[in-house]
Amino acid sequence: MNIKSDLLLMIPGYFDGLETLAPIKHEIGGALNAQIRDQAAEEFSGKFIKDNSRVTVAEVVLECGGNDGLQEAVVNLMWHNKTSLCVVEIYAYDLKIPPQTLLSYYSARKLFIRSGNERISLSDYLLSLGVTVYGSKRSMVFVNQEIKENELLNILTNEEKPMGKITGTHFKNIINNNLAQYDTARVYASETTFVEIVKNPLASVKDRLHYQAIEIFFIEMLLLQDAAVSKMNSVVKEKVEYERENPYSKQSREVIYRLMSEMAHAYNYADYTQFYFPTVRVSAERVAEAFGINFIANKFEQNKQLLEQMLESNKKKLIEKENSLKNGLLFIITFLTGISIIAVIMGDILNDILLGYSIAFGVMTVGIILYFFIKILVKKSLRKRTSIR
Repeated sequence: MNIKSDLLLMIPGYFDGLETLAPIKHEIGGALNAQIRDQAAEEFSGKFIKDNSRVTVAEVVLECGGNDGLQEAVVNLMWHNKTSLCVVEIYAYDLKIPPQTLLSYYSARKLFIRSGNERISLSDYLLSLGVTVYGSKRSMVFVNQEIKENELLNILTNEEKPMGKITGTHFKNIINNNLAQYDTARVYASETTFVEIVKNPLASVKDRLHYQAIEIFFIEMLLLQDAAVSKMNSVVKEKVEYERENPYSKQSREVIYRLMSEMAHAYNYADYTQFYFPTVRVSAERVAEAFGINFIANKFEQNKQLLEQMLESNKKKLIEKENSLKNGLLFIITFLTGISIIAVIMGDILNDILLGYSIAFGVMTVGIILYFFIKILVKKSLRKRTSIR
């Protein structure tokens, strides 16, 4: 039996397709973008995250296992203008198939997109938009009727046909933890899926968007942070390898400083204190916690520490290199000065300046050899004393 509901698939990433972007006009897609923009303006004070663009890019059909599992949907794209981090939002309203069915295909990466005469996988479709995925995809389900406990569990776990009845305490605890701050709905969230069961649903999807918009906005905030940290994690790994191979590179230093600067942006994406109303702020924080914001924060700290270590290591290597160059120059100056002094003295004695330089060169060379020989002997002696102690 189908469940009356609207569903939003949300994929975070990095947008690099502005030149080929071809927005379309769509009644529901446009209304969704407008509602999110208006709700964010009314309830959120921060300017950084509101510096974004929103467009509708396509009307598509989602395919879940062939012609028996088709669902119309609209695809919106929002991206942050300063960083180009983005969220692709596939909004399927008035579902004709059970939400757990669609989520099952989405979770298992078996969801296909039909657009015009094309039929491609979701991953290929995202690439065609110029989106590189960073972070974890999420979903939101707005249920417009009462549902059974097992149906709720199946939606939260993204399982169409579980191998048995779900009895694990983790998911049982989730459905016993209503995150809603008002009595107009019940809200639950697993690591991947937000579910809102609306008490008195409105008939028109455009009217329902008004109440869905602010919740979509704070999930966008979380996903942008996830994208920022995940993208940084990927870049840091690459730069660690580069740093090992090119420890003294000027580019290496510049890259590290740029990464440190970009890392600061991640702090701005999930600052829920900027919501005007405490009820919305609490809701956002609780859903973020359920979605794994702690994991994202830990990954951020790991990246930050690694960058700081790279920066410190880079500074030490540069100091060592500079000291080595200074010592080398000092050695050359000392060598040449010594040759000149000895050559002048021997030239006067022998009355032959060329012979004086030859003797001076020989004397300095022997002196240098003796210096390094004695230095090696002293080091060996110190090691023996240390080992005896």
